[in-house]
Amino acid sequence: MAEGRRLRTLEGLLRVVRALAYEFNTDTVFIVGSQAILVSMPDAPEPARAPPEIDAFPKNAKIWELEEAARTTDGDPSVASEHIDGLFGENSQFHHPTSVAQSL
Repeated sequence: MAEGRRLRTLEGLLRVVRALAYEFNTDTVFIVGSQAILVSMPDAPEPARAPPEIDAFPKNAKIWELEEAARTTDGDPSVASEHIDGLFGENSQFHHPTSVAQSL
């Protein structure tokens, strides 16, 4: 592992989950992919904790899309995955383990 690079931790993953749950007003968030291993194995091998991305989605994603569509008048449908990527994806405060927001 490159010196100075931090690994994803269960605590950091939980911060992302809480922020995503808050943004989508849900109590269920699914984590898939390599970062899902942190839930059952917080001290997973370094290669499993190194990727900066977390693949996650709220249980109510489709409901959120319908509610957003009813709220907007511009005709552009809201897509939950695009909203997630915009707020939590690459270059966000959640993308890299070293820059996960400490206040969540």
